[in-house]
Amino acid sequence: MPGEGVFSADVVHVMNSSLTGNSTIGDGAYGGALFALNGATLTQSTVSNNHTDGIGAAGGGIRTDFELTLTATNVTNNSTYGEGASGGGISMSRLNMKLVDSNVSHNSTAGKNAFGGGIRGGNVTLVNSLVSDNQTSGERAAGGGISLLGDLTLTNSTVSGNRTTGPSANGGGISGRNLKIEHSTITDNHASAADAVGGGIGHTGSQSFVIRNSIVAGNTAGGGNDDLAVGNPTLFVVNYTLVGDTSDLNAATSAALNVGTGNLLNVDPLLGPLADNGGPTMTHALLPGSPVIDAGDPVFGAPPYTDQRGYYRVVDGDGDMTARIDMGAVEYGSVAVLAGDGNLDMSVDGEDYLIWAEHFEDDPALDPPGAPLNGDYNGDGKVDGLDYLVWAGNFEASVSVPVAFSARQPESDSLAVDTVMENDYDNRIATSDGDITSEWSLARAFDAALPKVERRGKGR
Repeated sequence: MPGEGVFSADVVHVMNSSLTGNSTIGDGAYGGALFALNGATLTQSTVSNNHTDGIGAAGGGIRTDFELTLTATNVTNNSTYGEGASGGGISMSRLNMKLVDSNVSHNSTAGKNAFGGGIRGGNVTLVNSLVSDNQTSGERAAGGGISLLGDLTLTNSTVSGNRTTGPSANGGGISGRNLKIEHSTITDNHASAADAVGGGIGHTGSQSFVIRNSIVAGNTAGGGNDDLAVGNPTLFVVNYTLVGDTSDLNAATSAALNVGTGNLLNVDPLLGPLADNGGPTMTHALLPGSPVIDAGDPVFGAPPYTDQRGYYRVVDGDGDMTARIDMGAVEYGSVAVLAGDGNLDMSVDGEDYLIWAEHFEDDPALDPPGAPLNGDYNGDGKVDGLDYLVWAGNFEASVSVPVAFSARQPESDSLAVDTVMENDYDNRIATSDGDITSEWSLARAFDAALPKVERRGKGR
């Protein structure tokens, strides 16, 4: 049965909208709020309090059969009920799902083999997003937060407070077979039944399982393997990651964790509660003295360019005068990125103007979406005069964070800007004692960049 709220055989685009209070009832009931056969994009929208009910019901909030992209969107308090039901918040049968700056919370599925309280998807990518307080209930109802048919890429994201409650319902936070988890925090998830394993992550099958610069701790499972339950992956690599409890892992899993580089095992990460710590989604802040502060990969290179909140990614959190990335989704002691700071060097100056000029009239803005590195300073997906006004309004603003790291723009842009700066806009002045000093001229940079911007505008 099609979605009671919105049904379409075409691609659906939803922006600045709310889909709430809808339902579909009956076997095969799909998409309580939205059923889009050929995919959908949702931007700055809310999908809440929707429901599907019936055998094989899917997508209490959203159901798509093809590509799905959510940006700055909340999917909350949706539900599915019935044997084989899936995706209390979102269900997708195949292809790719991507969530950026989004929140999937307080959704549920109930029924035998009811998968994915929050998300049930094919290939799922989450960036700067939160999956929290979702639940599955029923025999073999796996994946309280996320259940996967394909691959998961989790970056700069938090999976917290999710739960499974039925017999053999594994993976309180995540259940899947090909997992890549980076710069993320997975905590306070639970697989409650006496025979359920993998409170944080339940890995299944033989595909790869990679974790880097992350925290997996504070999860529980009635059948053991509180934080991690690992299948038989062809590749299992964990580096610069805190795993809170390894006490009952099998020998192969324990060995892999011990030979991994920079791991912290059987250690309390000292996390605060899930709360508004800035940015578009809630996070777990690092408490003072947390062992994960400045404990990530010392040779880390962007991306990601910020933490989950959109704060500068690498600062000196432990006060040793050396900047190093933290483990997990949040960077301790950091601050929000200044609007108009295109090269993320914690100041808004002429170099950021040149980044804007280089990308002027890009529509859509280049990846990463909405990031300052592409000149999209107001995050509306295109580079235009409004972004110039953001830059101009913040010109000469700066912040001070101890020994900050600059995650500069992509190398091709960086080299172009550096060449311009060094060769064309640097006034070299001889001092009285014969030394040479350099003084950069902002006016000369503007004089050179503006004709380029004008030519690009006239030529399109």
